Amino acid sequence: MIRAIAAAAACLLLAGVTGEPGQNPQNPPSALQPFRTGVDIVQVDVSVLDGDRHPVRGLTARDFTVIEDGEARPIVAFSAVDLPSSASPAAPWMRDVSPDVVSNAGPQEGRLVVILMDRTIRPQFQKLGREVAHAAVDALGPGDLAAVIYSGPGVPQNFTADRKLLRAAIERPFITLGDGDMGNPGECYCGTCTLEAITHAANLLRGVTQRRKSLLFIGDYVGIVNWGYNPPIVVDCTSTIKDARDKLTRAVQAANLTLHAFDPRGLEVRGLDASTRSVNPVADSVALRSGLRLRLDALRGLTDITDGRAVVNTNGPGESMPAVMSETSSYYVLGFQSADAAGAGGAHKIDVKVNRRGVRVQSRRGHGSVVDAPPGSPGTAEPASALADVVKDLLPRTGLEIAANAIPFAPRGTAKAEVIVAVGVREPRNQDSQAAALPPEPESVEIFTAAYDREGQNVEFVRQTLDVTAQAAANGLRYDALAKLHLAPGRYEIRVAVAHRRTNRLGSVYTYVDVPDFAKDGPWLSGVVLAGPSTRLATPADVVADLSPVVPTSERDFPGTGTFTAFVRVYRGGEDAGTITVHARIIDAASQTVFDHTAKLEVADVARERGAEVRLDLPLDRAKPGEYLLTIDAARGVKQTARRDVRFAVR
Repeated sequence: MIRAIAAAAACLLLAGVTGEPGQNPQNPPSALQPFRTGVDIVQVDVSVLDGDRHPVRGLTARDFTVIEDGEARPIVAFSAVDLPSSASPAAPWMRDVSPDVVSNAGPQEGRLVVILMDRTIRPQFQKLGREVAHAAVDALGPGDLAAVIYSGPGVPQNFTADRKLLRAAIERPFITLGDGDMGNPGECYCGTCTLEAITHAANLLRGVTQRRKSLLFIGDYVGIVNWGYNPPIVVDCTSTIKDARDKLTRAVQAANLTLHAFDPRGLEVRGLDASTRSVNPVADSVALRSGLRLRLDALRGLTDITDGRAVVNTNGPGESMPAVMSETSSYYVLGFQSADAAGAGGAHKIDVKVNRRGVRVQSRRGHGSVVDAPPGSPGTAEPASALADVVKDLLPRTGLEIAANAIPFAPRGTAKAEVIVAVGVREPRNQDSQAAALPPEPESVEIFTAAYDREGQNVEFVRQTLDVTAQAAANGLRYDALAKLHLAPGRYEIRVAVAHRRTNRLGSVYTYVDVPDFAKDGPWLSGVVLAGPSTRLATPADVVADLSPVVPTSERDFPGTGTFTAFVRVYRGGEDAGTITVHARIIDAASQTVFDHTAKLEVADVARERGAEVRLDLPLDRAKPGEYLLTIDAARGVKQTARRDVRFAVR
């Protein structure tokens, strides 16, 4: 029981969330829709590295041979992927501040990086281990997503591009083994928690075929017991560890998940010094050196499974992160016609060869069956009642372009805050026969909005069936909707799924919200409501009318005409004394201030539940085209502050 809980905690959010209590997560579908040419096409993402582990670019389909079950198969689809670099932007805020609105319309090509903080990181080595994890976040590119998981008790972070969330997960406390403790077999039998966590992550990532996938293991050792001169554990773990490693090997090879290991101990030379008391110094010194060798060999053995890197015995393991990440900066996506065209299923072996000497080829080693068209892709009908299952996918679906943001307001008469979720759906013009412009009359759309706590449990959801009339937007048509959730203080993942009945298209998007404890000593800020020149809602405006005088939108790209409106509520919390200073500022891509406004509020004049309103109306025709950052601070004294950041653009 304890072992199962520890293993589950490692990938709790990565495993997928439950749409409603009692439902189990499902494996994610393939996300490679534009590449598909038929249901018997199997997709394989391939990295080709030279002798120095640099990506080999410029290859064509003729340079590859795909062998399935010993027979060469025709390559019928091919693309070369070169990811944009993570070069420093013009202004630091463009790197450090994540958008408050999350869209599923981002790049579909990029890396998935799993950062595994292992239970074997000793307390004195956690600082260096965290430095390695932060180096991984620094190396992420514009289209990359990362997740943070633990092989022992810890609160994981699901896949996100938000570096602030990733860094917070890295810095959160997590339980590790004490110095000299090899682990209680009852808590993690034979130390297999790590192997099980990696296997679980690989199985979940198996269905994603367009993105390159890496798992960065940060820990002391893996899959061994009784190493060094520690007292032996009276358990024969040989067969248990072998079984776990065999399962791990099959899982990571099928998922094409590359394993890299980083030793957080730094430079280490095992031996006895003058201060060490020993009955047999020679034997004990040999045992120490043997233990070190065994520990490092175990880390290398883990990475050898997928031809990854083992960064060991160095005081700067994080310095190798740019080189590790660069290995997947360029890769290839192949589509070959499977011999299993009838879809009979079963396991099939894959071997990808390249007509270049001295290169390393990293690709999946097999596939379980024919890759079927993913649910929600064009031409695939799925009833909207299944939207609760759609949000259980590992990654969002892209059949519809959706953007969403969550705006918390203080509770009124209850312990739970009111969180408004603004959803924007865009229908591109003439993308294909089913995505033609919507007719002017209302059409039926179903929206499922759900909140999940840090344990991945659904705490509330809202279903809506709406008649929408789209309005003209840049490069297509757009409609907006609002949903209201009631949430206690804490961090939540908000998942939204939308189904358009006429086109049978599905889409989903995942975002996060931090709900403050508004009852505690403030000041506090609600989320920022942004509204452009016009917003057409599919839901009645009274959903938010008692909270905000302006209608929120998830739109963050505004034309250079009309008026830009930002609205926020300021809450006091605590005692009725003092002054709250509200400072609003807008800076441009060159970090130059283009707007600055300060207001002072007496705490006694701020209604406890309603707060005080702060509204900014700015003419857009005065703003130059480009990206901007709106920052609103509320301060009460020196230490008590609250802050909201909103990125937007003017075209």
